[in-house]
Amino acid sequence: MTEDPAPDRRKRHHHGDLRDALVTAAIRHVQRDGAASFSLRHASAGAGVTPGAAYRHFAARSAVLDAVVVEGFARLSRSMAARAAGLDGADRLRETGIAYVAFAQAEPHLFALMFGPDGAQGRATATTTDFGVPNPSDQLRQALTCAHAPG
Repeated sequence: MTEDPAPDRRKRHHHGDLRDALVTAAIRHVQRDGAASFSLRHASAGAGVTPGAAYRHFAARSAVLDAVVVEGFARLSRSMAARAAGLDGADRLRETGIAYVAFAQAEPHLFALMFGPDGAQGRATATTTDFGVPNPSDQLRQALTCAHAPG
């Protein structure tokens, strides 16, 4: 009995989570070279798929960059929360600010995309996304409130 080769062919070309793989590849490109030179072709190559496969998840280059911005804000949010965990008052404000600046220094291209004109739609999405911790703006606001609280 001969087996149908079609299932094997589908397995070979199946990618576990192509959307995440494309975003990861895009992040690597942005971290290394900045967003200006990024294309869907770069993300596809980084994920090991054809450029056509990327269009099943992202309609355009800007949509991938929006996802990169959202992931950047998730990383910044978690970093800030971890650095300020358990602190109050001026200590919390200082550590929140240090985490923010440290992220900007460690990820200059990603930070530039997050806060630049190409990141506008991603920023809007990030403000309403649940990262499991407050977004960076809310964390800074909370740290300021905590630092100026009477007592």
